[in-house]
Amino acid sequence: MNRSRRRTLTLLSTAVALGSAGCIGADPREFGDSSDAARPPAADHLVVTVRGPDGEERFFSGGDVAAVGSIERADGSGYRVPVSLTDEATATAVETFRIVGGDRDPTATSVHYALEGGSELERTLDVSKSLAETIASGEWDGSFVLTATGKDEAETLRATLAAE
Repeated sequence: MNRSRRRTLTLLSTAVALGSAGCIGADPREFGDSSDAARPPAADHLVVTVRGPDGEERFFSGGDVAAVGSIERADGSGYRVPVSLTDEATATAVETFRIVGGDRDPTATSVHYALEGGSELERTLDVSKSLAETIASGEWDGSFVLTATGKDEAETLRATLAAE
């Protein structure tokens, strides 16, 4: 991956939006469907990992997304792309979160997403305490918000997820 392109396209927003931006329980279907999204190059694919005190594991991928909401302007700066995982992917993500120790130490836990292929976007998000508690309690509904600094980045992310 070209280092200067990575720096140029790296998403810089700091909120994980779930919990910290008030999106726990947000249903992406409230934000519109994904049928109007522009289709990205076929090689693009989203991979999301979670890193905690006990290791790093795959959290979910674009194929685990059941619904993609419309792009929203985030409070302050940046953009948000709300997603909702399938029930099966939600259950797997909860177990994975526990395996890496995110339920025990959310301050030492982060979520990393990478859009691999032609776009090569990537971002690391901190996990809020409220998100960690919701996941650990088993009450998480699979709603998640990915953040992007620029609208073009958010559109690429959304289009990739809508195509998967």
